[in-house]
Amino acid sequence: GESNCHLQEWFQSSGDTISKVIGRIVNMLVGKAFYAKYVKLPPDTTPPKILNNPKFYPFLDGSHFDAFVAEE
Repeated sequence: GESNCHLQEWFQSSGDTISKVIGRIVNMLVGKAFYAKYVKLPPDTTPPKILNNPKFYPFLDGSHFDAFVAEE
């Protein structure tokens, strides 16, 4: 990530302005409107191919968490 100091130089703006703009961007990204439009959670169901395969039984204990692979 970039430091505030580097962004001040890059955009020729004060540290206060950089902080305010970054704050607005963060608030927009965590806001309900953005979340509702762009965040799509995966379905909460286990595909039958996995559910009906005995090989996976030891791992299907009812616990579930979302995991994502980085695009890089």
